[in-house]
Amino acid sequence: MSNLYKASEQWASRPDDERFWTLAEMTAQCEWYRERAREVHVDPKAVSFGTDGANEVTLVGPEGGAARMGNYAFGQVSGLLGAPAGYLRTLPAPVVADCLNSSMRRNGFERDSLQVLFHQNGGLIARAVTSEKYSRIWNADVSRSLEPLSERGWRVPPARPTGSGDARARTATEEDCLKNRLAGIGIKPGDTIAPAGLYASDKDMFAFMVNEDLPVADGKGGVLYRGFIVENSEVGDRAFKVTTFLYNSVCGNHIVWGARDVREVKIVHVGGRVTSRAKWELDRGLKAYAESSAEDDTRRIRAARDLILGETSDEVVQKLFARKVAAKAVLVDAYDAAATHEGDHGADPKSAWGMNAGLTRLSQESRYADRRVEMDRSAAKVLDAVW
Repeated sequence: MSNLYKASEQWASRPDDERFWTLAEMTAQCEWYRERAREVHVDPKAVSFGTDGANEVTLVGPEGGAARMGNYAFGQVSGLLGAPAGYLRTLPAPVVADCLNSSMRRNGFERDSLQVLFHQNGGLIARAVTSEKYSRIWNADVSRSLEPLSERGWRVPPARPTGSGDARARTATEEDCLKNRLAGIGIKPGDTIAPAGLYASDKDMFAFMVNEDLPVADGKGGVLYRGFIVENSEVGDRAFKVTTFLYNSVCGNHIVWGARDVREVKIVHVGGRVTSRAKWELDRGLKAYAESSAEDDTRRIRAARDLILGETSDEVVQKLFARKVAAKAVLVDAYDAAATHEGDHGADPKSAWGMNAGLTRLSQESRYADRRVEMDRSAAKVLDAVW
């Protein structure tokens, strides 16, 4: 099997106050951040750095107002000035302010304008400092757009507590549990569960949802289910992403087992049409995926299994290389993986479905996120020849 670990990594690392049971709860938290936010465009030459007492570095505006810099904004400012953020964080605040002011006098921000996102809640905090080209997609808008899917069979898989002592942990009921659960590692009634799969902070949001109501025949006597992950950051920490996939099962720590047809849409926060593109992807693209017929997916899988790309491994590799699916060396490795694990996916490695399985396995075996994304895109290109 090829597995997805992105949701499990979130499950293992998020603090309790960034975890939510429902989309409505997550939306409310994201809206709380937006209601207290203020976006300001400033002239880089008119800002400087100071300290709040002797403990905190502050961003000082043209009129002399000062805002404490959050940890993420500090990293962004350091990056824009070419200063080593990690090293600066080890120094006393007055020394850091002097270093940043010196760097700004020497090098400047090399930007015509800066966007500063402030948080107003008692004092003033700079949450993000980005260039004028940055286009913000609010986490609250993304979260709210997902809420209607809860009425169409989409849900967050149950998960175990991470051992952090979350006071909201409770005993799972039959209604909480997935219908298809792996013996020993899937959540069953009576297990302890805690909020997971929906995460939001002052920096980003992450949603993991699945649907068991429309099972898809995998062509070898089993079934696959649909799932998706949506990610966003309103402060520039990451791009807006929608990842869709078919899968076999999900365990209690949110590892997705037997993932297939992994597809990612990525929208970088740059340009005037970013918000409308993200809205279209959520309102049209994801909705169409969420509501499409299971018979359509079954038919597509059958077609991918039946499409033989070549009579030999060399012919398969050459054909996909000519279509610019991936580099030859990658395709050779994918064919070998598909042949070695043919018993798992039940497809001829010379078929489109077999090569998709081989590339997906390479993706999930890689330790590097950028390589995983590249392999997932290559796997999707193979199926594009059929679908």
